[in-house]
Amino acid sequence: PEAKTIALRMIASMSRSMENRLEIARLDGYRKVLRVLAEGEDGSALGREALRTLQHFLEVQEGEAAAGGDDAPPRLKSALAQAASTTQKFGLNFTVSPSVVWSTTKIAVAEASKYLSSTSEAASHETEEEGEEDTGLSHRTSEGLSDAGHSGMHEWEKFPPSHKAVAGRIEDIELLYNEIYGSNAGDDELYGIDTNLTPRAFTEAIANEHAAQGEMQYDNLMKEIIGVQGALKTLVMKLGEAAQDVQLDVFATITKLMEKSRRNQREFRDVDGYLFVQQMFSGISDYSSDASKLFVKDVFGMLQTIIVDGSKEKLVGNLDALELVLRLIPSDCNLEVRSRAVTSVLELLIMHPMNVVSVRRVAGFDKLLQGLTNITVPLTLDRASLQ
Repeated sequence: PEAKTIALRMIASMSRSMENRLEIARLDGYRKVLRVLAEGEDGSALGREALRTLQHFLEVQEGEAAAGGDDAPPRLKSALAQAASTTQKFGLNFTVSPSVVWSTTKIAVAEASKYLSSTSEAASHETEEEGEEDTGLSHRTSEGLSDAGHSGMHEWEKFPPSHKAVAGRIEDIELLYNEIYGSNAGDDELYGIDTNLTPRAFTEAIANEHAAQGEMQYDNLMKEIIGVQGALKTLVMKLGEAAQDVQLDVFATITKLMEKSRRNQREFRDVDGYLFVQQMFSGISDYSSDASKLFVKDVFGMLQTIIVDGSKEKLVGNLDALELVLRLIPSDCNLEVRSRAVTSVLELLIMHPMNVVSVRRVAGFDKLLQGLTNITVPLTLDRASLQ
């Protein structure tokens, strides 16, 4: 084991450049690292070293998804904490991330400023044109200024969104849904790879595929190579048997592998990855402990990262992960898990109003109503306890 640990560290140190990483793939190095991970005992030093090596290849860094969370003002954090404390008196735990509320507030203020600026400019211009005899020209000029006030804005960035924007988003979600679940899902043109190729030829085929699509981004390239070589199947297996602290590391690696990779997302679904994610909660014996609450929060944080799929606008990009979160709401899981699932959906809707289209597409509102009927409010609560 000590010799293998040293070898893994040497491989990680040699993989600083992309050319070296590709050469490791050509030599079937990633599959060998995965084999060490699969054969390692749960929590063993060798298994952890193999996982760290795999994370190094993918450049997974803890806290990446939570970057910017400290930007929220202390008063906002305090107000949200007080609101969460109030709900806990009902035996619930509905909390909203301060960073989500703060980022949404900044967007709303920016859009309001644009609107007020455009309105002011239009009013000023109309005053200047008051004396003109050609009122038709003045009207058209005013309209042009109003449009200019929204120049550079996408239709779906306006709030409330227009009918055109909603229709466009519905069409986008239908295309995504058909790509995932339609009759042509998983066809050779999009996902097919000749598994009979040698590791060297296989690596070149993936690299050429990305170059032909104009997507020669090295991080995405490595995800595809490592993912198709069996990483997801191995990681899902470890997810089902590992301890909680190891599960979080494994799931963080899976999250990175799936980001913006349709092939890896489909592979994760095909190996029942989402079922194993749901089963992670069954291993919790005491939901009242701080460690368990932090574990649940971290899992849902990574699920939310998978759902938005790297979208800068925080639009839903992974319907499978969204459907899992919604399915947890009316499930027989502990109330802590179900309430956290509701919070995740709420945060997604706060992040971007167009995410309501995605929730609707996977029958999310039905699941929310089912979850509501399954909640039992403790009968012991009285007015004094709520004050």
